Amino acid sequence: MRRALSLAGFYLIWNYLFHLVALTLLTYFLSRGGTRLGELSELLASNQILLTGLSAGSFIFLLVRLGPLTHISASEFITSFNFENEFYPAFLKGTLLGSLWVFIFLAGGIYKYLGFFVQSETPWIATFNLILKVISLFFLIYVDAYVFQEKFIALLKGKASPLRSILLSAGLFSLGKMIAFYLGWSYLVSLLLLGIALGLRSLTRGFRNGAGLLFGFLFVTHALFSLPLLGNDNQGIILLRYQFHWDVDAPWVRLICGGAGGPVAGVLFQAALVIEIVFRFVRQKKTLSGSFPLSLR
Repeated sequence: MRRALSLAGFYLIWNYLFHLVALTLLTYFLSRGGTRLGELSELLASNQILLTGLSAGSFIFLLVRLGPLTHISASEFITSFNFENEFYPAFLKGTLLGSLWVFIFLAGGIYKYLGFFVQSETPWIATFNLILKVISLFFLIYVDAYVFQEKFIALLKGKASPLRSILLSAGLFSLGKMIAFYLGWSYLVSLLLLGIALGLRSLTRGFRNGAGLLFGFLFVTHALFSLPLLGNDNQGIILLRYQFHWDVDAPWVRLICGGAGGPVAGVLFQAALVIEIVFRFVRQKKTLSGSFPLSLR
């Protein structure tokens, strides 16, 4: 129990301190350059995903470099074999789900097409920035899944049932995101359900399967089609935006699709997670009430 809580606690503290140091340095140097407070605030808010992803990537790099003290090696975290056989197939399924989401809401007039590719006088810089954000999104999802849905749960074997371990990991997973992004109740519900769903999936399929599925969905909706994520707007390859007139004409639309909060804040996304949780719970009922599967021992 101590090792599991230490890992999760160190990860949350590392992310908080990384954000604090990065934001302090950015504020200092940009303010010296004459950047206005409003522009600075907007710049920092639009790069929260980038900072969080870099923080997650630096955390796992530190753990690997400290091995064998941390008992974590690079081959345990990622190899070409498990990436191609576990992560990549799930990623393709996630991109399909994300594409269906965008097509349905775009065809229904809930999203509006505003532009294509990068609207900038320096397209190479904008393209590099987009690639960097995609890499950051990958590290954010992959490292979170490894820490909370793989390592944390595995360290609790013999000390708590798989179900209790999953619930605890989901709570800590949600806590980390709430601290980093200052999210509302709708995102809190989504994050709790997401943590539970990924934890249940990791028991039999490993953490890479759930991470690939989630990354594929967010890669399409957030990185390609610019829909908000965790309260952050992003300019991707195709710029889509939620039509705010639905808040007046049909308020339930915003509740279903997430509105300006993005797909993850919507009831439809939450309903899909509930279905996944019930399905996994029914299939793994004996495992959840008994011992851990061999893959996590």
